[in-house]
Amino acid sequence: MRRPAVFGLCLVLAGCASQTRTSAVGPVAPRPAAPSRLAAVEEPRFAEVIERAMPAVVLLLNTHPDGTVTYGAGLLVDRGLVLTSQHVVGASKMLGAMLYRPGRTSYTPMDGGLSRYLFENQTDIVKARAIAGDATSDLALIRIEADTSQLPTLPIARGTVKPGDRVLALGHPQETVWSFTQGVVGAIEQAAIQHDAAISHGSSGGPLLNAQGEVVGINIAKVTSEATGLAFARPISLAARYLGDRSGAALPLDLSTPEAAAVSCWRGQEIGRLEVGDCFDWEAGWNVFVQVAEEAIRIAPPASGARLRAQLEQPQFKERWIEHAKRGAAGYFINGPHEPSTPAAGPVPPELARARAEAEREEVQALRTHPELRGVFADQKNPSRLQARLRLGIRVDRVAMVGPGRAWVQLAGRNPDGSIYRFSEFYVRIGDRWVQRCPPLSADVAAFPSSFAPTLCSLASFRAHKLEKMLREANLLPSPPSVLPASPAPTPASTNCTTAACMYGVVGAI
Repeated sequence: MRRPAVFGLCLVLAGCASQTRTSAVGPVAPRPAAPSRLAAVEEPRFAEVIERAMPAVVLLLNTHPDGTVTYGAGLLVDRGLVLTSQHVVGASKMLGAMLYRPGRTSYTPMDGGLSRYLFENQTDIVKARAIAGDATSDLALIRIEADTSQLPTLPIARGTVKPGDRVLALGHPQETVWSFTQGVVGAIEQAAIQHDAAISHGSSGGPLLNAQGEVVGINIAKVTSEATGLAFARPISLAARYLGDRSGAALPLDLSTPEAAAVSCWRGQEIGRLEVGDCFDWEAGWNVFVQVAEEAIRIAPPASGARLRAQLEQPQFKERWIEHAKRGAAGYFINGPHEPSTPAAGPVPPELARARAEAEREEVQALRTHPELRGVFADQKNPSRLQARLRLGIRVDRVAMVGPGRAWVQLAGRNPDGSIYRFSEFYVRIGDRWVQRCPPLSADVAAFPSSFAPTLCSLASFRAHKLEKMLREANLLPSPPSVLPASPAPTPASTNCTTAACMYGVVGAI
């Protein structure tokens, strides 16, 4: 086992000179300082918070293919389920875990550290396996093979922390297992809480708590340059896809205007927020999907068309389709490379050939007038590259109101070479929210401002892509992928089933 490097320890002591004041009769002794209200109230409370919280912290061990072992922390969120950081458990050959048990003797790095601790408590290490995770949020869910029914789970904060709030970071920093540090929130960044609680090797994946002992985030990183006091945690609300409705307060998107919605939704999609599902006009999207499905049914042989018809008319299929589409939008940068759109070999129905040709003509025309979009068009099928492009920045250039509650928005971004690319999106107002219509309908395209850059989400490309997938489903084309989304796995009936235990089917009803 490769032992982590041992860093030198130093104490910084701040001296404070006492002052005296004089009077006509000589020096007057200073009054004893009144006991700090913070010390009287908060310190005992912190002790109680830590005592209550530590049993929910897990020590995770990652054995890599080359035999080296790294370690980190995790948070028990359900029976046998641990939320942690993806980089703590990634690239593993074998995962292990150790649960909290009071009374074990632990050691500083000078006295043997983690290596000694694990050797002396080797029988307490249990097997673990990763069941979900993503590099976008750097969060993961782990299943451990141990009975955790007697261990607590911590309350999730329903509100968000603010700069100046006190926070506690729990984990195993620098081999000091089941310890904590405290600090203050310095800023709220894009998908990150900046704070100055000291974190180090072994802190990653551990919880960040507020002063009430509620989980507000998961620690993922620290600054290693000269600003050594800075650390970052993912807000716990970003773990919604793993924790269900236990994930705390949602991070509301700004859908108040077309320009605010465009930027807010792109940024939300970039970091994988589930709320991004609310950024689109799904009713219009469903209607377009049905039109393409009807076209596929007409083209398909009678038996295949009847099967597609039966799928389309299943009870609550529309609701399932919309839910599936919402999760797909929120997971665009999380679900891995998209299915290659390699055209099927051999003869194809003439309707599909015409749909392909129309989509291709549209793309060629867009690139002829806007060659700077070539990389963006290509990167739409490669989420990691598109995400890297978004991290160079995106902004709204222009907004054109083309009718009551209807607007075209032109956005601008940067290519890796520094050049600017522009594209357009169509937004409609539904109630008090502005949402994107993707693809825009024929009437929307008719109102497209001639001076705006082309859209990345066109009706022609949507039709060609969906029609090909549906015809594959009807066995008219080779390739097995299914078009119409399968029914989601049944959720156990228990109303307490609110975590990833149900979402991923790892355990039964809770």
